[in-house]
Amino acid sequence: GGEPVPAADPDAITPEELAALPPVETIDAGTDISGFLRKGVPQVLRNAALRRVWASDPAIRDFVNDARDYALDWNTPGGAPGYG
Repeated sequence: GGEPVPAADPDAITPEELAALPPVETIDAGTDISGFLRKGVPQVLRNAALRRVWASDPAIRDFVNDARDYALDWNTPGGAPGYG
């Protein structure tokens, strides 16, 4: 007897599904990018899709967090609340 052939991963993207993904250049905030997150999608393609959707969504792109070190005015008394 030969070695059993492992079954294909049912969660992995097929070559046909990979080819049918929308071009990264067409991704905007409303695009469903779940296909880019499946097993078997090249990491560089997945990252490009994530970068594109994040950059096109104003809720993510324009988010400003007060915890950023450079958002505080360290040169003005009281400009960095919580720091003496």
